[in-house]
Amino acid sequence: MVGAPRVIRSCIDSFASDLIELAKQLVAQEVSRALVLQQKEARRAEKETRKAEKLAARAERAELRRQEKERSHSEKELARLEKAAERRRQREARRLSLGYEPASESKRRTRRTAESSNGAAAPASPPPLFVHKRRRDGQIQVLTRPANEQAESASTAAAPTSAPPPAAAAPAE
Repeated sequence: MVGAPRVIRSCIDSFASDLIELAKQLVAQEVSRALVLQQKEARRAEKETRKAEKLAARAERAELRRQEKERSHSEKELARLEKAAERRRQREARRLSLGYEPASESKRRTRRTAESSNGAAAPASPPPLFVHKRRRDGQIQVLTRPANEQAESASTAAAPTSAPPPAAAAPAE
């Protein structure tokens, strides 16, 4: 019977070594599987961070473009206003060089408000004649209203009547 325990012991030892070998293989498979899963997870996380960085960079570029566009709009508006002011200054300088009196907004506004406050147009002197007569020798004669006609038109403007005012005749030469 000495031989039977040795055989059983050798069977148990070989079974134990087989179990240890199977356990090592199983552990190696699980470790490799865990490494693969961890690498996949790391790649996915890296991909998500790259995607988030790209989105943040895109949003930043879009914001910079919007600010540049807004700045260019305000710069264009400022340039347009400066050009308009320069044209106004040039126009006034041209008018002054030609001998016209400077046009001011306040005069135009007061005239409008005076007319609108009374409800009717304020009596005004008749407009000047812009009629020119050319003589036979080529000279130009500026026609003006006679003094008595100016007084007559001022009185008719002050007291309107139902009859129409007499027609003014231009002086003949």
